[in-house]
Amino acid sequence: MAQEDQGYVNVSESGSEVANAAQTVTNDISDSEMYGEGETPVEKTSHVEDVPPAPPSASPPPPVESSYTGPTVATGYLSYLNVLHPTILYIIYWRDVKFSAVVLGVCLVLLLTLMVNTVLHTFVLLLLSFMVVSLTYTVSKLAIDSFFNREIRNPFSAYLNSELRIPEGEIVEWTKCVVQELNCTFNCLLQLLLFKNVKSSLIFGLLLWIASSITNSLSFLNILFVLVAVAFSVPYVYTRFQSKIDDTVQTVIGQVSRVVAKVQDRIPIFGKSKKE
Repeated sequence: MAQEDQGYVNVSESGSEVANAAQTVTNDISDSEMYGEGETPVEKTSHVEDVPPAPPSASPPPPVESSYTGPTVATGYLSYLNVLHPTILYIIYWRDVKFSAVVLGVCLVLLLTLMVNTVLHTFVLLLLSFMVVSLTYTVSKLAIDSFFNREIRNPFSAYLNSELRIPEGEIVEWTKCVVQELNCTFNCLLQLLLFKNVKSSLIFGLLLWIASSITNSLSFLNILFVLVAVAFSVPYVYTRFQSKIDDTVQTVIGQVSRVVAKVQDRIPIFGKSKKE
């Protein structure tokens, strides 16, 4: 009985060896078919292609800040313009290009109209133009409302319901300021005309002569055209090239000062001579 069990164990072991040998032969055959003759199988490894790192996500560009960050202030040789209303400075310095362009266009159209017609006729034409525009807008708005079965009402009802009033306090303040400026102007003009200061009076007379020459060749409207062009161009150009313009103006002022000093030395009426 023991011999039979031993034989059975030997047969089982020999059977397992045969199965292992068969599996080995099968693996060799599959490897030879996969890699070909003379090639050794390479151990399979997980291969990951070298993928370049993704570029960092581009941060959104910073918001473009407007050059207008506060109230407009005239600087340099144009600092005297600060006496004007801030809205006027805002327009002539082109802080809002579209708004300044509209104002410039309106001024030019108004001046062209004044060159063709009289002031009263121009005023009447402006009122008629305003009425035509408001009538066109009202009719179109009412037609759209009726087409979509909406409530039909005057599009300017918000303005019609409100009452426009001129504040009396501001009118009084403006009147006081205008009266003060007129009194100061009349006093200065009286001093210039009566030669209180000979030098200032002669310079004022020279300016009057230059003004008479200009007005003789140009009409009042032409002068207004020039003033509008200067008002909308000089502040903007001066702001962009302020350093270069300041250097040039300082050089010119220095040369003029030297010439004036020589004239004052030789003509006693303009100043004290060196002998004194």
